[in-house]
Amino acid sequence: VHAARQIARGQYNEPVVVAGDQEFRELAQSFIAMQTGIREREQRIVEQATRDSLTGLANRFALRELLEARRSGDEAFSVALIDVHRFRDLNASVGHHVGDQLLRALAQRLRLLAGTPEFCARVGVDQFMVCMPLHDTEVLHRVLIMADELRRGLNVERTNLNVEIRVGIAEWRAPHAPVDYLLRQADVALVEAKARNTQAVVYEPGHDAEHRRRITRVAELRRAIAGNGLSLAYQPL
Repeated sequence: VHAARQIARGQYNEPVVVAGDQEFRELAQSFIAMQTGIREREQRIVEQATRDSLTGLANRFALRELLEARRSGDEAFSVALIDVHRFRDLNASVGHHVGDQLLRALAQRLRLLAGTPEFCARVGVDQFMVCMPLHDTEVLHRVLIMADELRRGLNVERTNLNVEIRVGIAEWRAPHAPVDYLLRQADVALVEAKARNTQAVVYEPGHDAEHRRRITRVAELRRAIAGNGLSLAYQPL
């Protein structure tokens, strides 16, 4: 009864020791086997819920938990949102198998950049995030070195693939700010890097206004196209 209650509470490590005849000993062994089975299944469920199956990196859910745990810290801390430039075109040209191998090789390179696997995550099909206890300018320096290395080529399946990346970097200047605030800043910086066609951009407060202006302009353009609201003002010859 005690062993059953322990299992019901989610405690599977306490051994079941029963003194008595053969039937009780067999029952104890069954409880031990059940404990082991439940523990292993729960470990697999947690692994599937927090890990990316392709690269072995943390996923977005695990990354958020990591960042939440660091909200109370006072040391410098920055994140880099890394996008593989034109990955879909690359995937289509070399095949999905080589594309998967490329993502695994890139994940390994990002582990070296972060210094610890826990600070690395795959947050999208072709996007990764690296967290580092550094100022944004220090992260920028490291990212640019890695970007140059990737441009010179990454050996995948005996093929040298030139990989371009775009990176948005944001520093957690207010440790108690919400995690979503930090992630949004990195995303805005990445959009800015893509717009400038440059390797990496560090978030600045002015980027928010520019980002909103672009979104508004695109929305207005769509409405103008749908409502036949465009007129030709100048025709170059």
